[in-house]
Amino acid sequence: MYATEAHGWSLSTLYKHSEATGMGCGLLVIKARGYDQMIIGAFLTHPVYPHSHHFGTGECFLFSCCFDLNDNLNDDHLDDDGKRNSGDKGNQGKQILTKYGATGKNDYFILANQHDLAIGCGEGRFGLWIGGRGVSKGSSSKCLTYSNPHSLLGPEAKEDFDIEAIELWSLV
Repeated sequence: MYATEAHGWSLSTLYKHSEATGMGCGLLVIKARGYDQMIIGAFLTHPVYPHSHHFGTGECFLFSCCFDLNDNLNDDHLDDDGKRNSGDKGNQGKQILTKYGATGKNDYFILANQHDLAIGCGEGRFGLWIGGRGVSKGSSSKCLTYSNPHSLLGPEAKEDFDIEAIELWSLV
């Protein structure tokens, strides 16, 4: 539906593609510059375009996925913590997908305006924020809305980052 590689770096273009397709649920996928083995993002229950208030439902969530290309697993499983580890003999590496669901502490699931897109917030912090000049800058930190205990890029990562690529997928 939208990819920076095909559609450029404009937040308004991302919004136009989301709204024009009548997207129901969507998946926002972000590749942060300098984090070659990781993607982060959010599952969204509504199309994203400017609103005057927060929107979305408690079915929205944040996620991070780390690819460890130096590890080799032989079977798939889902940990009790919700982390998915997968690999096989033909796949050199391990993938760890971590989902951060809604906490129920507030209902600030999605906030979209002409300058910013934020997924989760509270106490002046965002679970995931994109903005700046178009969609070139990002930030992630612990927030009240979702259960992420730190930046989606990891506990040692800086909250602010440059974005290498964004894709927004419509899920049917």
